[in-house]
Amino acid sequence: MDPKVSVIVATYNQADIIGRALESIVAQQTDFAFEIVIGEDCSEDSTRRVCLDWQRRYPELIRLMPEAPNKGITANYFDCLEAARGEYIADLAGDDRWTRTDKLQMQADFLDLHPEVSLVHTAWCPVDAATGRPGDSVVMSFPEIEDGHSSVVRLLRHDKPQPVHLCTAMYRREDAMRVYGANREFLRSQMMEDLTLSCLLLEGSRAGYLPVETLAYSVGGNTVCNPSNAVRMARFYRNSLDVTCRLARMTATPRRLLSSGLKRHAHYALSLAIATGRKDEVRSTLIVCRRHKIKMPARSYIKRAIFMLRNLFPYKGQSLLLYSLYQYSLSMI
Repeated sequence: MDPKVSVIVATYNQADIIGRALESIVAQQTDFAFEIVIGEDCSEDSTRRVCLDWQRRYPELIRLMPEAPNKGITANYFDCLEAARGEYIADLAGDDRWTRTDKLQMQADFLDLHPEVSLVHTAWCPVDAATGRPGDSVVMSFPEIEDGHSSVVRLLRHDKPQPVHLCTAMYRREDAMRVYGANREFLRSQMMEDLTLSCLLLEGSRAGYLPVETLAYSVGGNTVCNPSNAVRMARFYRNSLDVTCRLARMTATPRRLLSSGLKRHAHYALSLAIATGRKDEVRSTLIVCRRHKIKMPARSYIKRAIFMLRNLFPYKGQSLLLYSLYQYSLSMI
């Protein structure tokens, strides 16, 4: 018998913490069958060995995807989605954990009761990756059920706190596969899976929200959206900016609703590109801004001017003042 819910766990180089995430899923108490589909993406540490051990301990519950060369987060995630057998899908990042043992039951019951809802999400709590210290709970004042486009607008504005956290969510596999089938190349070619899938899934549908905390979200570690490498981080946020504008067109979201968020996001992406000290990164970010006709605030142009002057005067004696101005400008985010 097929499980009612499939839980996707995408993991890479998380040997020390993946067990914590899996333990929080195995602990779920449900009156239905569920499965865990682990996408271990050719880690350089012993993550796969740890996952194999969990699969041996829970063979009826855990399916580990076949070993393959490194795919990247999006291909890994959507390969897991293709392999999932459940009517409903939930997911959990390898460095996070669920904090309620009734998380799956609560959300499956909600989707059973509300067939018009494609995705239901919950509140969450940030946790410092280094210390384990929890921050303030993120409980938002959303309606229990609302038009999905309202959530799309918040996502594309990049509202803070994050308006829909996919690791708190459960969604219908049938709806997700319809969206995936129509946008397969686009979805698999980006550097993130959560923003793209959430927006395309919610557009034209209904969103559900339960104001209960179900997720301890690890922040501050070396993750896809917060990499320790400056160039990778600049490229991630440049891709995020480009994807945001493309999703706005795909969902027919008026740019006037996103203007302030796009400017803020563009400014941050350009700041990260400048911080790398590489002209190609700055140029690539400016190309994205021009392509999507994003008018950035004046301080972004000041940063760019200082960056260009610094490259014109590379000698320490000549550029000390410019370098000081440059460093000061980077703090103006």
